[in-house]
Amino acid sequence: MTLAEEKLGLRLSLHSSATLKTAESAVFSAGVGTTQQQAPNHLSLPYLWRFERRPTGENALGTPRANDWQEVREALRSLFQIWAEQTPFLSVAGWCKNLGGLAFNLVNQAPKGCTLSVVHDPHDGLTVHLHDQPGITSDLSSDEMIARGWHMRLPLLNSWSAFYDFDSTSAETAADLIVKELSLQEGTTPLDIALTDPGESDELRLSLPGLPFHQR
Repeated sequence: MTLAEEKLGLRLSLHSSATLKTAESAVFSAGVGTTQQQAPNHLSLPYLWRFERRPTGENALGTPRANDWQEVREALRSLFQIWAEQTPFLSVAGWCKNLGGLAFNLVNQAPKGCTLSVVHDPHDGLTVHLHDQPGITSDLSSDEMIARGWHMRLPLLNSWSAFYDFDSTSAETAADLIVKELSLQEGTTPLDIALTDPGESDELRLSLPGLPFHQR
């Protein structure tokens, strides 16, 4: 079943899994644009993020690759915003098993790419870590890293970090920082980014359009 918002209200519909997967994959493949086959904007994509409990070996709904960085940004922004709104309910439902929160890595598989970690804690808010790589981020000065949006360096984690409260502005700022950092890494496109360790749970998988889950 899917529940969708339309101009006149909400629409509840029932689909077979195979039919839904095919229809959603077609929209993602066409991307955002002005043709009849394309979604008119990123918010009109079938979903911006998705959690699966007890996922099968296949990527959730055959997660497609992103068409551009804006698509990745909207997925992250939507996820961070809903985390802020739904954290109490997720905790009660048993979704937040990782020290009471949720976490995942954004792995840049380009030759000169760095890994970013996103950690959500219902008490401390949202934290983004950029793990230093010799010859990439470690050669940049503190002033340069702060100008890019990072708040401080944590030597014990060998990373630069940024800390956010839970609100709409922080959701947008955190998404902007991640996409900006990934796009600044030499030779990186959305095709190089994958998710790992969502919630550190074998029974929970996070899907973001454009960012397939990478099985270690």
